[in-house]
Amino acid sequence: MIIWTLTTIGAIGVVCFELNSSSMWSKTRLRKIFHLFVTIAVATGILLDHDLTFLATVATFCVQILLEYIRVEQIQPISDYLNLVI
Repeated sequence: MIIWTLTTIGAIGVVCFELNSSSMWSKTRLRKIFHLFVTIAVATGILLDHDLTFLATVATFCVQILLEYIRVEQIQPISDYLNLVI
C-alpha cells in the first residue's frame, strides 16, 4: 500500500506543481510523467494484489462511464461543470 500511496501523491504533486508553476512544461511532457506514475502504480498492483487492482480498475471505469453519460445527456447541474472542466 505504501508504494501506491507514494505514486499517487507523486502524480498529484507533479501535476499540481506544474499547474502552479511559471515554467510551464509542455502538456506532452507533463502527461508522460503522470502516465509513468500511473504505470508504476498499476504494475506494482498487478504484482502484489491483482484482485484489488482489478476491482479498482473496474470501479474507475464505471465512474468514468457514469460521468460521460451525465455529460452527454446534459443532466443538470453536473453536466455544465463537466463540460467546463472536460
